[in-house]
Amino acid sequence: MNRRLILTCALLLPALSLGAAKHELVETWIDLHRGPVQFRKLVVVAISADREIRNRFEDKFVTRLRVRDYEAVTSHSMVSDLAVVENRQSLIDSIDEARIDGVISIRVARLEGSNEEDEWSASWNESLDTGTTLRAMIDESLPRTGDEAPRLGVEVALWDTATQKCIWAGRTGTYKLKALRKGAGDIVTVIIDELERAKLL
Repeated sequence: MNRRLILTCALLLPALSLGAAKHELVETWIDLHRGPVQFRKLVVVAISADREIRNRFEDKFVTRLRVRDYEAVTSHSMVSDLAVVENRQSLIDSIDEARIDGVISIRVARLEGSNEEDEWSASWNESLDTGTTLRAMIDESLPRTGDEAPRLGVEVALWDTATQKCIWAGRTGTYKLKALRKGAGDIVTVIIDELERAKLL
């Protein structure tokens, strides 16, 4: 039996104006065999070399989680610079020391070629098939030194720190840099709505 469920949503509407983007998750994944989870203390880790993107996603996510009575913190309050190699271990240590029970990661994907979005979807699904861990994701993603690309996307995941496993994941469509900065709050709202529908928040 397949251990996961993929829900794929086609983009329903074209952009309404030049440079505009519809905010939605084009694919989501959930571990159908996860055990019961109940998160109370969450850290939001936005992995981007663009400080504005990182801070906006983390701050907006934490604000919305605290309204829902979660004890939520930003990773930029733990580690300020993701481009420093040593901060990879510092982030992991900080998560352990703060007794965090859940991690929400938001990783910016850089897309360049004409077929890059299809390749991104394939590699994203493959990483979920292999059952990567939170530590492996952090090791693979940091240090982060640049987000220069014609188009960018967002990969989001919810991790259980007790098992180090990803229990839910999703990815957006593609954006230009300015649109991604501007749309951070709306994207966070879409993600939280999906997590609530999955009864994970």
